[in-house]
Amino acid sequence: LEQHAIIEDRSRGGRHKMSEFKGRGQVENALGRTVTQDELRVVETIGELSSTHLAVLQVLSRRQRLAALLYLQAVVPNALSGDLNELINNYGEAVRSRVTPNNEPLLKQLMPSADEKLIVRFDYECIVYLMFHPCVCGDATIQNVRISARNGHVLAIYEGVCAVCGRMRQVEFVIGGDDHAASTVVDAGQWLLAAEQMARQVPADLATLNADERRAGARFLERAVVALEEALKFVAADTDAVPEVALFSHEGRALRAGEPGRFRGSRIAAVLATYREAVSTLLRS
Repeated sequence: LEQHAIIEDRSRGGRHKMSEFKGRGQVENALGRTVTQDELRVVETIGELSSTHLAVLQVLSRRQRLAALLYLQAVVPNALSGDLNELINNYGEAVRSRVTPNNEPLLKQLMPSADEKLIVRFDYECIVYLMFHPCVCGDATIQNVRISARNGHVLAIYEGVCAVCGRMRQVEFVIGGDDHAASTVVDAGQWLLAAEQMARQVPADLATLNADERRAGARFLERAVVALEEALKFVAADTDAVPEVALFSHEGRALRAGEPGRFRGSRIAAVLATYREAVSTLLRS
């Protein structure tokens, strides 16, 4: 995080510290809305977090751990990262059983978007999400997509009858979010796997491809490039690696456990450069 900018708010006759921080776009992308001044109020210790802070944490801990950590680092800047991670772990697991009739209205008021909207920025993000969330029979293909609007949101609705088992499927995505922030529906590990899958469609020896195969190969590698660019958005600048908290999927955590080196920013960037050069080669041929 960059240095916090502290703003004095005298609207209530006192001094209230507000925090602006580098990860704000990612936090708001995960929330699906803009954070308020009360939600950005800085406190000295974890114990001073208000119900407003905790309502934000509830949504972020469920949607994207990295965004939850960025938010807590902003509002409790003096706390240790280990303590914040422990809070995210404990809160994410236990908060569901602690929602009561007393605090549920507060959560609804603060979190109008807390109905688990799938917020995406472009169509390939939808496709990768569906790749890791297939039909119960295992088929990930949904043939039809239509654009709609509801409650001020633009929706991409993927729907159709599964070609394998005949079940009707429908998945709705909200088109929006911050193009510069990391995805809230596909984690870094899933992006790496998606890039690998696309790259495997292209033979290693590009010189053997005919014109049609070169064009098809370029399209596959262009998707691999996008996937790696998205994975890089999760890399923490101070460690040159994707932090563990950025992995919110089973696939991402399993890949990190088996091949942790693939999550180094320098390695992702090197593979990305190779794919970009391959695309240029195919398009020049």
